[in-house]
Amino acid sequence: MNKFAEEIREVVFETSSLSLSNPKALREITRQDLLQRLSDASAEEQEKELNTIIEENSSLFDQLNEANAEIAKLRSKNLSLNSQLSERPQVEVADDSEAEVVHIPAAAGELRFYKKISKNGGADRLVVTRECNHKSWDIAPKAIQAQKGIKKLEGRDDWRTLQHCGGCTNGGRWRVQW
Repeated sequence: MNKFAEEIREVVFETSSLSLSNPKALREITRQDLLQRLSDASAEEQEKELNTIIEENSSLFDQLNEANAEIAKLRSKNLSLNSQLSERPQVEVADDSEAEVVHIPAAAGELRFYKKISKNGGADRLVVTRECNHKSWDIAPKAIQAQKGIKKLEGRDDWRTLQHCGGCTNGGRWRVQW
């Protein structure tokens, strides 16, 4: 995950550096200097300078087209990656069957939902699931078994908030803000 984040960071920094340009005042000074040189030059020098400007404009136009194509490609890639990130593994548990799932650790700031599937000793056994349709979330400061279950599943207990859905039955669902 860290390697993926580093790659995204590099792409963003490269793209943002391409969007930087000279300040308007500096461009104006350069333009005024060029106009002064053209007015002071002879006809032969003016033609030579104009040819240089035409070549430079052509080169810059090609670079702009390449940059726009790269931006379009990166936007498409960004949309694809965002859609992949939004697709979380969802667990459907029928009866008390065991579902084998690869668990992805929660990221800081992530909002995650858990469902109790069984009780295992002094802790609830939870799985990551999708959000329910209820809007009756209650703060659960004394949900010790659920807290132990989340800690066991995630390997940490540094969440910001822990809430229980009052509308869900059979153990219910938990909403955790990391």
